[in-house]
Amino acid sequence: MAGLLFLALAYFAFGQSAASRSEAQGSADAAALAVAYDIREQFADRLLEDSASPSEVEEALLGRSVLNGDPCRRAEYFAEENNAEALSCSILLSDEIQVEVGVKALESVGDTVVPGTSDRYATAAAKTAIEPLCALSPGSGGSNGEEEGRVKLVCEEGEFSYEPGEVRSLPGLDVLFSIRLVE
Repeated sequence: MAGLLFLALAYFAFGQSAASRSEAQGSADAAALAVAYDIREQFADRLLEDSASPSEVEEALLGRSVLNGDPCRRAEYFAEENNAEALSCSILLSDEIQVEVGVKALESVGDTVVPGTSDRYATAAAKTAIEPLCALSPGSGGSNGEEEGRVKLVCEEGEFSYEPGEVRSLPGLDVLFSIRLVE
């Protein structure tokens, strides 16, 4: 009987550990997504600047604009909101922009019959990708007979025209960029 009780408590300890790991993974996912959304908003802000030249618009569409501030601060905030600590945050530029975030749970796995769990903390990592969905249309910005000052975009969802500085004319952010968890 004592053996069965110990076995039941051990299963409970493993379940508690799995739940802690799952919570840490949720924190990592939320933090990585928050950073990706912040970056996407910065690219959209760049697209709306009155002074944005066609080359600057293209850089923003490709995710190569200079970022303002430190988007990874969002990871710290969202990790804390989800009872975790951000251990790492990095932004990788390639064909798509990737954000990697690592977190550690603030609460230990807890005291169990398994020795050493009271000072163990779950860790997790998440990676998101920001994929550009649009390109600058050739002749955009007034050349080749196009309407002066308007920027023309060719997106997966169709063609759009907007005027820098005019928020309502810009397509939705989900039309411009896709954000997804990749790991």
